[in-house]
Amino acid sequence: MICRLCKVVMTSGTNYDGNNRRRYDECPKCHDRVYNKGKNFQEILHKEIENKKDNVPSKFGHRAGTLSCSATR
Repeated sequence: MICRLCKVVMTSGTNYDGNNRRRYDECPKCHDRVYNKGKNFQEILHKEIENKKDNVPSKFGHRAGTLSCSATR
């Protein structure tokens, strides 16, 4: 993101207030902050990976770890 006042590339940061956290981008020159409401890339990627783990069956037609063998010798 670029600062609207200085036209310098802003750095990202996080402000922690108790249990709340607020993400922002801050200008290194004038210290103007722009707060972000959306999720960051890491949170979006983690959510997508978790959704894929729950919804994708394996190539054998069962979920991993749930195979029961009934064959006897």
